[in-house]
Amino acid sequence: MKRSEAAKYARWSAAVALCLAGVTAAVYLGRGWQRIRDRRAAPPAAPSYVDRQLSGISFSKVEGNKTIYTVEASHSTDFKGNAASLLET
Repeated sequence: MKRSEAAKYARWSAAVALCLAGVTAAVYLGRGWQRIRDRRAAPPAAPSYVDRQLSGISFSKVEGNKTIYTVEASHSTDFKGNAASLLET
């Protein structure tokens, strides 16, 4: 193998290695940026006094075949330590 051919293969190898390193760095930085955006878009944590939060809740009181009443809420919050709930429409 001639010296010029070896130099050509060395340049090709270096170019391929730089491309692979660039792709690896781009994927790493992209995933890091995605992690930051996900953290910013995440809803805030529930306070310590909240037991659970639900969205879209409905409750009906039925006696026999007859519905007495129906309560609907778009958001419900149940609190710890007592039987209190907050219903929001």
